[in-house]
Amino acid sequence: MEPSITKDARIGIQIEYIEMPHLSLTLVQAQRLCDLTHDVCDAAFASLVASGFLSQALDGSFLRRGIGLQTGTIPGPRALATGL
Repeated sequence: MEPSITKDARIGIQIEYIEMPHLSLTLVQAQRLCDLTHDVCDAAFASLVASGFLSQALDGSFLRRGIGLQTGTIPGPRALATGL
């Protein structure tokens, strides 16, 4: 698996969660929404959880956390591309 594919998937997933702050998706739903393979989706979500952007609920769905962001701010494309 190419790291740039996972990075692109991670950025796409982050954009979906930024545009819809209360979004809650399972891996299967995210695969369909973002048209990703299981391996790429799994790697992207694992990266987003490890970075603190997402957390996984007890039911298996993923929710946006907001750790590391100042209240009321949304990271721009440059922050998303660099993983900040």
